[in-house]
Amino acid sequence: MTQEEYNVELSEMEKRHKKEMNGLMIKFALANKKLNIGDIASDGTRSIRVDKFKYTCYGKYPEVVYIGQTLKKDGTPTKKIQEDSIYQTYLK
Repeated sequence: MTQEEYNVELSEMEKRHKKEMNGLMIKFALANKKLNIGDIASDGTRSIRVDKFKYTCYGKYPEVVYIGQTLKKDGTPTKKIQEDSIYQTYLK
């Protein structure tokens, strides 16, 4: 085995590992999500109607980030359509 062959095989192994890690992170985040699309998410200072979600991993474990249109206190959408996000950690 040459150094070039070693580097190619190592690179392929790292790509497979990264893909498996992303799959595990998504699986964990979705298994632990608390809200679904259409639900209202609030963090105490603002509220949104969940339109979509993604995941992020800032700490040890991945978590869901809820994304949706900002709502007024009475639960109706604001005049100016604004998209906002709320991390699952900060849900009230």
